Amino acid sequence: MQNHLNKDIQNQLSCFGYSVRDDFFSPGELDPLLCDFKSCQEQDRFRAAKVSDGERHQKIRGDYIHWWDESRLSLSQNTIQTKLKQFLLGLNKRFFFNIDHINLHYAFYPKGSFYKTHLDQPIGKDERVVTFILYLNPHWKPGDGGELKLYLDESLQEYEIIEPVYGRTVFFLSHQFYHEVLLAHKERLSLTGWFRRKSAGVLPGVK
Repeated sequence: MQNHLNKDIQNQLSCFGYSVRDDFFSPGELDPLLCDFKSCQEQDRFRAAKVSDGERHQKIRGDYIHWWDESRLSLSQNTIQTKLKQFLLGLNKRFFFNIDHINLHYAFYPKGSFYKTHLDQPIGKDERVVTFILYLNPHWKPGDGGELKLYLDESLQEYEIIEPVYGRTVFFLSHQFYHEVLLAHKERLSLTGWFRRKSAGVLPGVK
């Protein structure tokens, strides 16, 4: 079942460059992860996210993040990490991405926060290959905000709005899609990260 799902996502990445699924993780995997997220909040482990272009944090983004430490993963974190590493193997086998690690962090958007339009793969870089998002908002409903606006063309005229409902995962090619997080009207929680590789100078194509 999982192998079939992984292949479906690979096919969507090949055809469209992105994939949105609601069945990648089970409730038994999601619920402990949400508890872990909230535990990290209670322990004050989140810090204001930074941007690389020198702009003030509040101008570009308003989220707070907590990076996972691979040497000290909780049981729920390890479950998620293991599943994503299995997915990584399939990506490399099909696309020859040479991905060798995954960076993950919890992301917390307070009410009134956002993340303006950006590209995850900095110009001139090629380490980030696939962006991953898992939403952890069990009570999200239309009007709560915090949707992902994924631009489908370079003109930024065509886009898809992806609602951050509980358990929804998004995978997309990091170098291909500009995107933004729309204004959050309620708290918005997610696990976010990148399938990365050592720089090779040229990003392999998806076929």
